[in-house]
Amino acid sequence: MAPQVQDLEVFLQLMEILDDHEGIENLLTYPPQTVFNQLTESQKCRWSRLVQHFCSTDTVDESDEVEKSTNKRPRNTPRNPWAKFSKVKSLELPRPYKEYIEKHGTNAVDFLNDRAVLVHRIADPDSDEADAIIACLRYTWTLRSREAKDRIRWFFSMLFYFDLARLKYHRASGRVGTKMQKEIEKLVKERVRDPVDLSQLGNWSIQGSKLHELCEAFGVGCLFYLEDLLTENFLKKQFTHSGSNHDEAFINLRNRGLSHEAAGSGANELGQNIRDYLIRPFTLASQGHLSPPVEPDTSASEG
Repeated sequence: MAPQVQDLEVFLQLMEILDDHEGIENLLTYPPQTVFNQLTESQKCRWSRLVQHFCSTDTVDESDEVEKSTNKRPRNTPRNPWAKFSKVKSLELPRPYKEYIEKHGTNAVDFLNDRAVLVHRIADPDSDEADAIIACLRYTWTLRSREAKDRIRWFFSMLFYFDLARLKYHRASGRVGTKMQKEIEKLVKERVRDPVDLSQLGNWSIQGSKLHELCEAFGVGCLFYLEDLLTENFLKKQFTHSGSNHDEAFINLRNRGLSHEAAGSGANELGQNIRDYLIRPFTLASQGHLSPPVEPDTSASEG
């Protein structure tokens, strides 16, 4: 009796499985409940077709249930948002920042304005408060459109709003409150005719407070090393200030020498120069070294 096409297909599938030494080794090594998790997608596909041919429907369904159950976390087990930080094995300053420091040193101005696409440049440090905050706001919104590609400058922009809240409004938390929001709105409206979106000030300063915690633990240069891990979703929704997951991640980063790396590479110095440069107009104003913004002349309109 000549072999059927279906029999030949099954035979070829069986030969593929027998020739897959890695898959056979996993089958002999792991228990039935977990072996399916060790297979590649192609291995799963081949094995499933073979199971469907030789096993009953009930057996296949039972196998599917085992697969599904082994892939699920227990219902009440929370996801660890710090897992990727706890798994860091080695740390190296990304090439673009390493090359920048080698070429330009730790100059903050060149770094902040190192993008031709930035329509609005950062303010001169001797600008008065109104001009400085307007420049920073416009700079931030320019970065916002390319946040995914320019994360590190976005980080320092967020730190600026945190630093501003602590310096000018004496908020230890660095968060922008309602009073501060209104004062900045008033300051901006006195100078700018076209509207500047200030709705995100509170969120920006909160993100800055989270970044500041990392800077306090490992040096401000750590942000250059952790740029890819500090995603928008993590900073907005997943960052926690305490807990076992948080502590485990910090211990791992400390053991990997993050503080030492950030200090030795020049990243700390560059990062601190950037923070100092952005907040300088407000530091000088608080010390009385800058003239207050000129009040607009309203006498003509009153007359």
